[in-house]
Amino acid sequence: MNTQRGAGTAGALIVRIQEFEDNDPIPGVQATIAPIDDPSRRILGAAYGRVTTSIRRFSVLTAGRYVLSLRRLGYYERTDTLLVRAGMTDTVDAALELWSGGYRNLHNCRPRGFRHRGEPACVTDGDEMQLVLAYARQLAEPERRRVHPELPIVTPRDVALVRDQTVCDRAGRAYGQPGDPPRRVVVIRLGHNFMVYDPYEPKFAGEWDIISILTGRWKLILSLAS
Repeated sequence: MNTQRGAGTAGALIVRIQEFEDNDPIPGVQATIAPIDDPSRRILGAAYGRVTTSIRRFSVLTAGRYVLSLRRLGYYERTDTLLVRAGMTDTVDAALELWSGGYRNLHNCRPRGFRHRGEPACVTDGDEMQLVLAYARQLAEPERRRVHPELPIVTPRDVALVRDQTVCDRAGRAYGQPGDPPRRVVVIRLGHNFMVYDPYEPKFAGEWDIISILTGRWKLILSLAS
């Protein structure tokens, strides 16, 4: 961050937008800023120089904390909290990731989807839970076992959503890698085994998210791409 001293009680921000990987400038980014306590008062960043420039300028801002949002087709949206200082013009470098890299959290810039303090380990509602539960019931059908003979033999009556927080915590740790932050997971009981999926920070292979089938002792039986 570079700083220039000005006059008065207002401040200004100059935002230079660049690629995460190689620091090349990114033109055509929609840049907005809003006071952190009043998100409805959004201000669109004016181009600083040519319209296609990667630099946006926000002038005559009341001193205080603001939320900066950057959006461009093909890139993952970025949101930052910035401080505008009275009588100062600060220059900020903001890097955008390509959409696929941001969605997959490839650079681990933030534990976006992991479980925070006070959140439950079990995901027991929502569309993702319903989809995983329906998928588990399909896997209990004999036709699916012919495709995946390693699947445990269960009937649809053996399939049930798990709501036990201790079980979900163990399942989340078994689903991820050692050292991962705590997860929020959908856990489906398949008889004596479990289907586990993290809808917020899933493991992945290429374009596919991974659902794990684990034993009651949390050993991997099968990974399914969905």
